[in-house]
Amino acid sequence: DGLVLPTEVLDHEAVRALERSASNIVGLANDILTVEKEMKKGEVNNTVLVLMHEHELTLEEATTRAIELHNDEMRAFARAAASLPKFDAAVEPQLRRYVDVLIAFISGHRDWAHQTNRYRAVNLPIREDEGDEILG
Repeated sequence: DGLVLPTEVLDHEAVRALERSASNIVGLANDILTVEKEMKKGEVNNTVLVLMHEHELTLEEATTRAIELHNDEMRAFARAAASLPKFDAAVEPQLRRYVDVLIAFISGHRDWAHQTNRYRAVNLPIREDEGDEILG
């Protein structure tokens, strides 16, 4: 996108936290959407499956907990994006655009997941409305 951010901005803990949060959101969404497929394949590297195993939960309980984690992370992302520190005035528009890119990363995954046959939605109510105000 032609973004140019100084190293001190990219390395700032607040910006790094925002990046981690965006990655966590996509990772959690991916695990929620693929859990049934991964169970059938015998895979175990999935947050829902780990929650089932570690906390002795049913699939429904573990999926609900993963959805809660996802929604918590969405709220954390929104708070972090709203409270980024101020940098040089010349940097601010680029940083705001970078936040938009991270939002596009999250919403792009969501959109792709709904449009592709790679994912089969879990037969549980995923409250996507909680993230809509963030993702638009």
